Amino acid sequence: MRKLAALAKYLQQVTGLLRERFTAFADQGTLIPTGRDLGNGIEVGIFKYDAVIQIEGYPGDAYHLLAVVSAWLADNDATRDDDGLADPDVDIGLNDDRTADVDLSVEFEERIQIVPQDGGPIAFDGRDWAVVDVPVDFAESVDGMDGEAGE
Repeated sequence: MRKLAALAKYLQQVTGLLRERFTAFADQGTLIPTGRDLGNGIEVGIFKYDAVIQIEGYPGDAYHLLAVVSAWLADNDATRDDDGLADPDVDIGLNDDRTADVDLSVEFEERIQIVPQDGGPIAFDGRDWAVVDVPVDFAESVDGMDGEAGE
């Protein structure tokens, strides 16, 4: 639930709201086992969930808050359309002419990856593993290729 934590932290910073007026949690999660070999580790599953963020007594402009959420999603969750994730749901309840309670629900999808680690907390396939993003090896050069790149 890294995306939920990052979005919640960012919204708190941007709005300046006290922690007591701000709640964030995951709801309606689905674990999709994958078992995909990534070379230096394994993607064991995909966690799809609704991130729920509740703000009590929000004193700011609603369009500003929605723009902040939209911009954060564009910068930090660029594969949303490819992943088929739903658009965020927003429920605003006016308290008075200055404040509103805001419930924001954002569907997220996060890959769960593990790498071998001596003494790691996860036993799988006769080895010890830990939940860590699998490092990616990049080629520094390519040998044995003839020809030119086309335009």
